Amino acid sequence: MATDISAGTETNYFELSIVQNKIKQNQMTALHLMVGFLLLTMGFVAWLIPDTIKDDSFNIIDIAGLSCMAFGIVILIIAIFFNKKILRTRHNLTLRILEIIALLVIFAYCLIHAWYLPAAYSGAALIGIAFAYICERNATRNTRIIVSEKGICLPKLTGKQIAWPEVERFIIKHGIVTIDCRDNHLYQFNIININNIKTIVSFAENQIQAHKHLYRSDW
Repeated sequence: MATDISAGTETNYFELSIVQNKIKQNQMTALHLMVGFLLLTMGFVAWLIPDTIKDDSFNIIDIAGLSCMAFGIVILIIAIFFNKKILRTRHNLTLRILEIIALLVIFAYCLIHAWYLPAAYSGAALIGIAFAYICERNATRNTRIIVSEKGICLPKLTGKQIAWPEVERFIIKHGIVTIDCRDNHLYQFNIININNIKTIVSFAENQIQAHKHLYRSDW
């Protein structure tokens, strides 16, 4: 069995494979519900436009309105009744892509016809969903923490390097690594299939004891 914590031979170097899980499931569900209600509302409003206002060139509005309503209802059903199954699989990202495509089409069509109010609504929702898609995609990727004689390098999303004098405790327990800093900052990450726990913890404790006298408080 391959280990997820590996040490180099020339220098003391350890890698901890972790999962980034900053996105909460209720937040993901709320965004799906927002898009579902938005598509349902916009489609219903488009379908209610009086026929006296529509002409032959805008017959597509009825079809587009009904399509938006149908897609909005599907999203609401999925988000309400199947959210746990969707959020735990790759289908969540697939649904996000479909939402982005739908909003992008609506935004472009409204912008072309100078319907600025619905364009603003769909554009704002598009930005939010696109940002959510990027965050959710990054959150599902495995990343790593690097522990060496120089200190602890947190995942790239944080971009933080913690020197050993700043670390008060380093704990690995129940599949979670906890980094307790002397400035009251606390970092916790879920680790994937870890091995050699005693080795990494012992190394960290030795580094903490060897460097604690170098810590200088900001107070």
